[in-house]
Amino acid sequence: MASVDVHLQVNASSSIPPLLPTISIVPGVLSIAEGLSANLTCNSSQPAQFVWSFNAVAPLPGNVEVQNVTSRVSVLRVVSAGLTNAGSYYCKALFADGQATTAYADLIFIETLKVKIQSVSPLTVSNGTALSVVCFLDCSCGGAHLSWSRAGYQALPSSAAVTLGNSGRSLTLSFPVATTDIGGEYICMASSNIQPPASNTLLLQVS
Repeated sequence: MASVDVHLQVNASSSIPPLLPTISIVPGVLSIAEGLSANLTCNSSQPAQFVWSFNAVAPLPGNVEVQNVTSRVSVLRVVSAGLTNAGSYYCKALFADGQATTAYADLIFIETLKVKIQSVSPLTVSNGTALSVVCFLDCSCGGAHLSWSRAGYQALPSSAAVTLGNSGRSLTLSFPVATTDIGGEYICMASSNIQPPASNTLLLQVS
């Protein structure tokens, strides 16, 4: 069988162009509770100079620190998060060949639940008078559930009425007629699927 010689000619102009540099931020979405600290890490496929910004153009909040760990990694740290930290954080990588690319991550602020009772404690009322006490959320946090309970008892007194108000942001505990047997410590609790619960107490005295 006759042999066949095959000659392959490679055109230098058809070579694969170099890959463009890329960056990413981990995590892409960060939820942080009030007062806690957390990091955003910007990773680059090539050595770069990093520039961070808040909401694309604004300077970084005062409680934010930046550390360039290596020529490919920059870490942004939010210390003791507050409401002003909520927004988008942008990492811009500047490369030696003049190219630049940007990535961003969203920080979601989770405000701590706060609950107040609109009354002094201890609260002393006369036997036979009507009584109403309002408990309300003292924060802009949504999705929280308010409830009243009586310390040491599985349920509220049978004469108690509970009324939800202000789009679920307040809860009124009322008694049409105060009697000595309803005295004691009452607890207003705020609970949520996101934040730790919060509570406030009222000592009720009937004389």
